[in-house]
Amino acid sequence: MSKRIHSAEQIAQLQANPHVLRCSERYIWYDPAFKVRAVQRHKEGYGSGEIFEEAGFDLAVIGRKKVKECLSRWRRTERERGEVGLREKLRRRGRPKKQWKTEEERIAWLETENAYLKAENAFLAQLRANKRAE
Repeated sequence: MSKRIHSAEQIAQLQANPHVLRCSERYIWYDPAFKVRAVQRHKEGYGSGEIFEEAGFDLAVIGRKKVKECLSRWRRTERERGEVGLREKLRRRGRPKKQWKTEEERIAWLETENAYLKAENAFLAQLRANKRAE
């Protein structure tokens, strides 16, 4: 989480930039096309500050350190996952949700999970019993 808190004026200024999807007091969500272009420009030899200034950002609002961190993170993502990684949403909270095509599939999965958990509980009960017997 960023330590920098943006004022209402700064948020309005950032949201006016076409490369910003949205902005809050602490976060800035950048357009995926901008991320791709910024990584390409960096490969061409441009510095992180130059790239952001060219795009119309005020570095005093974002912070020079934050600009370098963003570009570094985007470069790492591009190295690991390619351009697709920059274009898709990366953050997922928790496990992906189960997607069932039919109600029967859902019931079958739940029955299997229930049987697994019952077997696991029985195993743990047996383990505790054996430990007490020792």
